[in-house]
Amino acid sequence: MALETGANVLALSVLEAEYTSGGIVQRRNELNDLIAHHSDDRWHSMDMCKAVPFFDMDEETRKRIWDDGLHLKKDGYEMMGNAIAAKLLELLDTARRPTNHKPQNG
Repeated sequence: MALETGANVLALSVLEAEYTSGGIVQRRNELNDLIAHHSDDRWHSMDMCKAVPFFDMDEETRKRIWDDGLHLKKDGYEMMGNAIAAKLLELLDTARRPTNHKPQNG
C-alpha cells in the first residue's frame, strides 16, 4: 500500500526470540526471507536479527537487552531505535547523492 503512494519503505525483519518450538523459527525465517528479498526501487529492508540478536549475544548483555525472551527492555528498545535511525540516515544520505556523481581522484 505505501509503495503505491510513491513512498519509500523500510521493512524490518522479525526479531529472534527465546521460544523456538512448533516451527516458529522456520516461519519467522521464511517471512524474514520474503522481507529481505522483496524487489522494488523504494523498498528497503533491515535485518533486525543482526541489529538486536538474541542468541548471538553474551548472557550479560542479553539480560540487559531482553526482558522475557520475547520483549525488549528499555536498553533493547534503545538499541533497536539506534539501529533503525542509523539505517534511515544511511538511506537519506544515499537518496541525497547525485546519481551522476563520480568520485574524484586524489
